[in-house]
Amino acid sequence: MKEKIKHIAKEYKLKLILGALVLAVILGIGLVSLNRYPIVTVNGSPISANRFWRNYKGAVKYYEGAKKSMSPDQLPTSTPSSMEMQAEVMTQLIEAELISQGAEKEIGKDLDFLVQNKISRYENNQSLAQAAGSLYGMTYQEFQDEVMIPQAEKEILVGRFYMSGDNFEEWFRELKKSASVNIFSKGFRWDGERVRPN
Repeated sequence: MKEKIKHIAKEYKLKLILGALVLAVILGIGLVSLNRYPIVTVNGSPISANRFWRNYKGAVKYYEGAKKSMSPDQLPTSTPSSMEMQAEVMTQLIEAELISQGAEKEIGKDLDFLVQNKISRYENNQSLAQAAGSLYGMTYQEFQDEVMIPQAEKEILVGRFYMSGDNFEEWFRELKKSASVNIFSKGFRWDGERVRPN
């Protein structure tokens, strides 16, 4: 009887492991096909490929639109490469994540209320929604998530530092230096200040 139970347990364990492997493969394929896999982690918090590409496309659209509205003498002397623009977007996303983490630590549970209070005045602003689409190619919700909320968190944090007499820039510089940033691409590296193309 004991041998039979051991045999059933061994068989069950093997099926369980096999089932978990199949599930992991299916999940992995799903994450890759939806660009939900992390391309960067900031102190353990992931930034997905989907979020990166949405911001990169928005930055390219904004840059191209800005160039079209400039007169020939205002145009930049050199155009940033795709790698340079990707590095800049990645830097902005990492900085936004660091500020969000710092704001949560410094302000605590009141942060969500303060952020919502700050951005709620723009909720029904149709011209802002149109500008988000025409300038960045983003929906209003994407613009709110990627631009407005990070900006609100930064303003709240800067205000908190100002009120306490501390230097935000100095604090942020040290935060960036001490951050654990992992970029899952051989084309880029974090130097403690910003993302650089390799």
